[in-house]
Amino acid sequence: RRVLFRSMAVQRGYTVCHYTLELSQEYVGKRYDSIFTGIDFQQIHLHRPQIEAAIEKLPGKLTVKEYPMGKTTISTIEGHIQKCIALGKAPDLIIIDYVDLLKSKSRSAERRDEIDDVYTATKGMARQTKLPVWTVSQVNRAGANDDVIEGDKAAGSYGKIMIADFIMSWSRKRKDKLSGRQDLNLIEMVKAANKSNVALNPRKPKLSIARIKVLLIPCKWGEGRSPINPSKRRYEFDEVTKRVLSANRANNKELSRIARTI
Repeated sequence: RRVLFRSMAVQRGYTVCHYTLELSQEYVGKRYDSIFTGIDFQQIHLHRPQIEAAIEKLPGKLTVKEYPMGKTTISTIEGHIQKCIALGKAPDLIIIDYVDLLKSKSRSAERRDEIDDVYTATKGMARQTKLPVWTVSQVNRAGANDDVIEGDKAAGSYGKIMIADFIMSWSRKRKDKLSGRQDLNLIEMVKAANKSNVALNPRKPKLSIARIKVLLIPCKWGEGRSPINPSKRRYEFDEVTKRVLSANRANNKELSRIARTI
């Protein structure tokens, strides 16, 4: 999921710089190779010629750079971006995986204050360079069992929610992953300027090669009860959306038939 949206930019002809602090550069590269070729991640090492051919056909460019977590500041990232620009390889999109692992220039007794400082500096860099910056973040313990992840469930600091311009959440419970159940994965647009809330329901995602079919579910704030969790007041849904969400999740044919009526 982390590299899915970024790989789409490369496939559309954009230049992407991906800075990884959590995973190794080699691992992230293999994930991208899996997406570009459609080959399962576990089998990617057996298809080198096919990978090289697929990379040659990509309209965009991708640079993956690994930095140590907890020791890297946003100035280090910005320095590499300026170097890419000087070499005539100016990026169109910046990925930092992830901002929470960057080192703050200022020390504080509270970790959340350091996280807020890092996010503020990252947003400042984005404005200065006029480049979009994407990152991922974890949820806290309270959000682990929620069907829909809201902003207040962000781990570390709620301040990052106030700083970011666009936020979306992905909910897939551990029990569903272990049982092999993939019929319900909810993505929510948590924050976006001048946009209505949107819930996305990816159907039968193949996460090993990042292939996801998405069912768009428009919704708005209101007094209605969520059909995912009826005890929780969340959204007002139209009748078609209610039918989609209440359909038997195991019956994909019925769900597809209903979705086509939207």
